Amino acid sequence: MEINPIILALSIHGRIYCGLDAEEALAVAEQTVELAMADNEADIVDLLDMFDDVWAASLLAGTIHDESTIPEHPLDNKTRVLNNAANPEEYEMLALLPEENFGVKTKPPKRYKDPKFVAVKKNKKKRRKWDKGGE
Repeated sequence: MEINPIILALSIHGRIYCGLDAEEALAVAEQTVELAMADNEADIVDLLDMFDDVWAASLLAGTIHDESTIPEHPLDNKTRVLNNAANPEEYEMLALLPEENFGVKTKPPKRYKDPKFVAVKKNKKKRRKWDKGGE
Protein backbone atom coordinates (compact mmCIF):
# COMPACT_ATOMS: atom_id res chain seq x y z
CA MET A 1 0.00 0.00 0.00
CA GLU A 2 1.39 3.36 -1.05
CA ILE A 3 0.52 6.44 1.00
CA ASN A 4 0.76 9.89 -0.53
CA PRO A 5 2.80 11.97 1.97
CA ILE A 6 1.03 15.21 0.98
CA ILE A 7 -2.42 13.75 1.67
CA LEU A 8 -1.13 12.24 4.92
CA ALA A 9 0.30 15.59 6.08
CA LEU A 10 -2.89 17.47 5.17
CA SER A 11 -5.04 14.83 6.88
CA ILE A 12 -2.99 15.19 10.07
CA HIS A 13 -3.33 18.98 9.78
CA GLY A 14 -7.11 18.56 9.52
CA ARG A 15 -7.24 16.21 12.50
CA ILE A 16 -5.16 18.47 14.75
CA TYR A 17 -6.17 22.00 13.76
CA CYS A 18 -9.73 21.55 12.47
CA GLY A 19 -10.93 18.74 14.75
CA LEU A 20 -11.99 16.50 11.84
CA ASP A 21 -12.45 12.78 12.18
CA ALA A 22 -10.26 10.49 10.05
CA GLU A 23 -12.66 10.18 7.11
CA GLU A 24 -13.41 13.91 7.01
CA ALA A 25 -9.72 14.83 7.19
CA LEU A 26 -8.97 12.45 4.32
CA ALA A 27 -11.85 13.80 2.21
CA VAL A 28 -10.75 17.42 2.71
CA ALA A 29 -7.10 16.54 2.02
CA GLU A 30 -7.98 14.66 -1.20
CA GLN A 31 -10.17 17.53 -2.42
CA THR A 32 -7.37 20.01 -1.62
CA VAL A 33 -4.80 17.98 -3.55
CA GLU A 34 -7.23 17.70 -6.47
CA LEU A 35 -7.54 21.50 -6.56
CA ALA A 36 -3.77 21.91 -6.24
CA MET A 37 -3.20 19.56 -9.18
CA ALA A 38 -5.36 21.85 -11.32
CA ASP A 39 -3.16 24.79 -10.26
CA ASN A 40 0.37 23.87 -11.37
CA GLU A 41 1.85 26.89 -9.58
CA ALA A 42 0.68 25.88 -6.07
CA ASP A 43 3.24 25.87 -3.25
CA ILE A 44 2.98 24.81 0.41
CA VAL A 45 1.32 28.05 1.54
CA ASP A 46 -1.20 27.80 -1.30
CA LEU A 47 -1.91 24.20 -0.32
CA LEU A 48 -2.68 25.16 3.29
CA ASP A 49 -4.85 28.07 2.12
CA MET A 50 -6.71 25.69 -0.20
CA PHE A 51 -7.17 23.27 2.71
CA ASP A 52 -8.77 26.06 4.76
CA ASP A 53 -11.03 26.97 1.82
CA VAL A 54 -12.08 23.33 1.30
CA TRP A 55 -12.68 22.96 5.06
CA ALA A 56 -14.85 26.08 5.17
CA ALA A 57 -16.79 25.28 1.99
CA SER A 58 -17.40 21.71 3.18
CA LEU A 59 -18.54 22.96 6.58
CA LEU A 60 -20.87 25.47 4.91
CA ALA A 61 -22.27 22.72 2.64
CA GLY A 62 -22.77 20.40 5.63
CA THR A 63 -20.57 17.55 4.39
CA ILE A 64 -18.32 17.73 7.48
CA HIS A 65 -19.13 18.55 11.11
CA ASP A 66 -18.50 21.74 13.11
CA GLU A 67 -15.78 21.36 15.73
CA SER A 68 -13.05 23.96 15.40
CA THR A 69 -12.76 27.58 14.34
CA ILE A 70 -9.02 27.83 13.64
CA PRO A 71 -9.51 29.12 10.07
CA GLU A 72 -12.08 31.89 9.59
CA HIS A 73 -15.43 30.26 10.31
CA PRO A 74 -17.89 30.41 7.39
CA LEU A 75 -21.04 30.40 9.54
CA ASP A 76 -22.25 33.39 11.53
CA ASN A 77 -22.38 33.17 15.33
CA LYS A 78 -26.17 32.75 15.56
CA THR A 79 -26.19 29.83 13.10
CA ARG A 80 -23.34 28.14 14.97
CA VAL A 81 -25.10 28.52 18.33
CA LEU A 82 -28.36 27.21 16.86
CA ASN A 83 -26.57 24.22 15.30
CA ASN A 84 -25.10 23.32 18.69
CA ALA A 85 -28.42 23.54 20.57
CA ALA A 86 -28.89 20.51 22.82
CA ASN A 87 -32.62 20.04 22.20
CA PRO A 88 -35.54 21.56 20.23
CA GLU A 89 -36.67 23.70 23.19
CA GLU A 90 -33.22 25.28 23.53
CA TYR A 91 -33.13 25.81 19.75
CA GLU A 92 -36.46 27.67 19.80
CA MET A 93 -35.39 29.79 22.77
CA LEU A 94 -32.11 30.76 21.06
CA ALA A 95 -33.85 31.43 17.73
CA LEU A 96 -36.05 34.06 19.39
CA LEU A 97 -33.06 36.09 20.63
CA PRO A 98 -32.21 39.22 18.60
CA GLU A 99 -29.23 39.23 16.20
CA GLU A 100 -27.23 41.70 18.29
CA ASN A 101 -26.91 39.11 21.09
CA PHE A 102 -24.66 37.03 18.82
CA GLY A 103 -22.16 39.72 17.80
CA VAL A 104 -21.32 41.04 14.35
CA LYS A 105 -22.78 39.07 11.46
CA THR A 106 -20.12 38.07 8.95
CA LYS A 107 -20.64 37.13 5.32
CA PRO A 108 -18.64 34.15 4.01
CA PRO A 109 -16.46 34.76 0.93
CA LYS A 110 -17.97 33.73 -2.43
CA ARG A 111 -15.44 30.92 -2.87
CA TYR A 112 -16.97 29.11 0.12
CA LYS A 113 -20.12 28.60 -1.98
CA ASP A 114 -18.19 27.17 -4.93
CA PRO A 115 -19.08 23.45 -5.20
CA LYS A 116 -15.58 22.56 -6.43
CA PHE A 117 -14.28 23.31 -2.91
CA VAL A 118 -16.73 20.95 -1.17
CA ALA A 119 -15.25 17.68 0.09
CA VAL A 120 -17.50 14.65 0.44
CA LYS A 121 -16.40 11.73 2.57
CA LYS A 122 -16.46 8.33 0.94
CA ASN A 123 -16.95 5.21 3.03
CA LYS A 124 -14.38 3.04 1.27
CA LYS A 125 -13.84 0.36 3.89
CA LYS A 126 -15.07 -0.85 7.24
CA ARG A 127 -13.53 0.99 10.14
CA ARG A 128 -12.03 -0.72 13.15
CA LYS A 129 -14.33 -1.13 16.13
CA TRP A 130 -12.53 1.57 18.16
CA ASP A 131 -13.13 4.06 15.30
CA LYS A 132 -16.88 3.41 15.37
CA GLY A 133 -17.41 4.87 18.82
CA GLY A 134 -16.65 1.78 20.88
CA GLU A 135 -19.09 -0.70 19.38
